[in-house]
This record gives sequence, structure tokens and C-alpha cells, in this order.
Amino acid sequence: MPHRELLTEPQRVSFHAPASDEREMVRHYTLSSEDLALINRRRGDPNRLGFALMLCYLRFPGRILQQGEQSPAALCAFVAEQLGVDPAQFGDYAERDQTRREHVLEIQTALGFRAMTSSMYREVSAWLLPTALATDHGPTLVATVLEELRVRRIVCPPLPAIERLGGSVRARAQRQLWRWLADGLTDRQRQGLDQLLEVRVGGGQSTLAWLRQTAYAATSGNFPKLIERLNQLRALGIEPERATRVHQNYWLKLAREGGQSTVQHLAELEPLRRYATLTALVLDLTATLTDEALNMFEHLIGKLFKKSERAHADEFHASGKSINEKVRLYARIGKALIAARSSGGDAFAAIEAVLSWSKFESTVAEAQILAQPEEFDYLGLLNERYGTVRKFAPLLLAHFEFHAAPAAAELLQALDLLRDLNASGKRALPEQVPTGFVRPRWRPHVFTVGGVDRHFYELCALAEQRPRARRRYLGDG
Repeated sequence: MPHRELLTEPQRVSFHAPASDEREMVRHYTLSSEDLALINRRRGDPNRLGFALMLCYLRFPGRILQQGEQSPAALCAFVAEQLGVDPAQFGDYAERDQTRREHVLEIQTALGFRAMTSSMYREVSAWLLPTALATDHGPTLVATVLEELRVRRIVCPPLPAIERLGGSVRARAQRQLWRWLADGLTDRQRQGLDQLLEVRVGGGQSTLAWLRQTAYAATSGNFPKLIERLNQLRALGIEPERATRVHQNYWLKLAREGGQSTVQHLAELEPLRRYATLTALVLDLTATLTDEALNMFEHLIGKLFKKSERAHADEFHASGKSINEKVRLYARIGKALIAARSSGGDAFAAIEAVLSWSKFESTVAEAQILAQPEEFDYLGLLNERYGTVRKFAPLLLAHFEFHAAPAAAELLQALDLLRDLNASGKRALPEQVPTGFVRPRWRPHVFTVGGVDRHFYELCALAEQRPRARRRYLGDG
């Protein structure tokens, strides 16, 4: 398998270059007394400076200063200052290549550096594999290898060889990760994954393309479409635990790459890579559809609450004029009654002085119609939208399992109860139901003279589960 390049050209230049920042030069190129003793054995300033720079290069970046290669001016000046020589002397260094080669061997021996051998290559490759299993980032792999070679005091070979090593290990790691994702898939699961790439009957598109259509407007009619796709994915039987076999970043990256590939390209992949990619895609799509379904449910419930709140406000606004008239009328009646009591007059006569008794009786009847119950709340209007809730709530309860802290145990019991009622087709609640989750605001609507109201009980439970329950998509079994 051909390897993609690990580095860009600017990255190659960066890895190949010695340190030139002052802080880094101090760190890597400050010469010790032992270094100076070794360097000062050379004859002439050019040889001392050249030898010192060769020593510095071998320490960092860990390679040999090549014949004719110009050292950065800042580095040359930094080393020359420590030797007390003119940096320009480097121009006369190693006019004979033999001298440079002899210096290289002497420095390697003095510092304990060795040339890379085939056995060392294999050792470093095996050592790098765990890093490649965690990341396939080319610069990270190259930097890791270079640092390890310096630690092991191995002279760094040319950078293309390091890239080939990193690319080879990355390819091995990739295959290992594919095996971890796809290992243990049954024949049925493999067949199901392959069928994702086939055209749906009467659909005109592949099953995978159909599953990828995850974005829907939040309507009660679209909620079943999301559940249908979740059921299609669940039927594959891909265990969510497979996602824990590899680092999350890897399988998400693999899923993203698969999501950007055509169905034809996926079908042409070698089996191991194809099944690993499709497994990652299924895991990612399941998570995406789960989140979208739950977000849509929350939006739908929230929208119903807002509609009831608006209807409540509109109703109150529409009654405002009549209520104001009644308040003004009863204020006049009240003043007349107060005056009658002060003067010892007849109360009934005082009322009839304001309006006729028959008119008074009719206004009282009108006031009773206008009067809202003591628990004046828009929750009372939610019952009018219960039918809409029933279009999607049973699907939610049937396909999601909810978990929460012990404090919400009765809420979870209520959700389980509603799920069972939906499955059995029963409408009436049993005599004893968990009610510890019902907040004071809901109590006047949930608890009635005839017992617990099924509609408001369900609405209350669905509303309460949103902020308190932790969801998990139901798998097979």
C-alpha cells in the first residue's frame, strides 16, 4: 500500500534545521569543558569551529553536518564566541572531505553515537507502534522518532528514511485499528454492512445515503423518520462497545473519511478497511441520529408549551376589556354599598340605584364565566395538545431508555409505566402510580377529584425527563 507523505516541505525544512532560537541554542549548544577539551585538540581555528559545529549538529537535530552545508549565522556566531574565534573561519573548514569524515567518526565515538542499522530500524518501528495507534499525525510521528533516536544516540538517517519508517508504522497501526473495529463481526453483521452500500428498493439511492439524511425540521411528522433510521442502524447489531476498542478520535476520523467517500469508493475498499469504516460510520450515525431525535423531542415539547403559553396570554388579553368593565361596575356598586351602610340605607336599594337587579344578576353570571381558576396557569391548556404529543411520545419511550440519579427514581418508574401502557394499548392508569416527581405547579392538573389524570400525568413526566434524565439508545435485547 503506498504511503501518503508524512510531512510538507516546510515541515521537512524545520525538522532538518538546527536550533537557531537563542534559548534553544543555549539549551542544545552550550559546550562543556569536556567538549572544549575535545575541540581544542584540532589544529587551526577553522578546524576547531567546524569540529564544534559538527558536534552540535549531532546532538541536535541529531544528524551529520553535510559537506558544503552552511550553518545558520546565528548558530555559527554562538559557537564561535564560546571558542573565541571568528565565525568567518568556518568558510575554510574541511577543505578535504576526508578530514570531515574523520571528524564525524571521532565525534560519534566520543559521544557514543551509532549509525542506524536494520535491526535498530526494526526496534524503533516496534517502539513507535503504540504512538501510531494513538495518532496518525505525520509531524508527531516524525518528531517522536527523531527524539527517540537522539535518546538512543543513533545518528539520524536522511529525513526521507524517517518518513518511510513513520509511514510504514502508521500503515501497520491503521490495519491494527481496522482489525480492532471489525474483529468479531458476524457474517450477518458483515452482510448488513455491505447492504448499506446497495440501492434501496424503490428508493433510488443507497441505504447509506438514505441514513445520512439526518437533518429534519422539528415536526411531529419528522420524528418517526428519525426513529426509522435509528431502527435500521440498530438492526445491524453493531455493539456500541466497539467504539471503546480504539481511541475516540480515530474512529470519528475514520467515520468522517467514510462519510466523505462515495458509495462506490467504499465498496471498492479491501474488506478489512471497508468493514472497519462502515462500523465507524454506523457508530457515528447512531450517535448523530440519537442526538437529533432527542433534540427534536425537546424542541417539540418546548414548542407545545410555548403555544399553550401564547394561547393563555391571548385568552387573558381577549378577556381584558370585559374584566375591566366588570371591575369598574363592581367598584361603583361597592361605593354605593359603603355609602348605604354609613347612612343606614338599604343595601339592595343601593345596588338597584346603580343598575337593575336583573342586570346585576346577569353581570354576576358573566363574571363567573370570566373568572379564571385559582391556579391560573397555561399548563391547563396543554391538554388541548395532548393528541399532538401522542404522535411522537410513544416512539420516544419505546426506543429510548432513560437513566438518572436516585433522586429521580420515581420519574424513571413513571416513564417505564407509560412505556408499558403504550405497548399494551391500555389507557387507564393503575390505582397506584409513582408521583414523587410531580412538582407543585403540576399538582392541580395531575391530581383531580376522580384520581390521577392520565393526560397530565404523561405530559408532566415527559416535561420532567428532559433536564433530569440521561439517555441511552436501546440496543438489541
